Amino acid sequence: MLVAGQVPHEFKQYAKLLRRLGLGEAWEQAKTQIDRSNPYVMRYARYFEACTKPDSATNLQGHRTRPPGA
Repeated sequence: MLVAGQVPHEFKQYAKLLRRLGLGEAWEQAKTQIDRSNPYVMRYARYFEACTKPDSATNLQGHRTRPPGA
């Protein structure tokens, strides 16, 4: 959806789900294909980039996420 430039209101929930599941290699491919002139696309591109940082054990609000299985 992000590559196609389709960012409906419910994409916020999709983004949260993807953060929890992990983006894997899909983000590496998708980030080269996104429309960087679309501010709505870029909002989530920055969000996903922040999720892929090495300190991703801390969520974007600065709180520790629960460890897997907790």
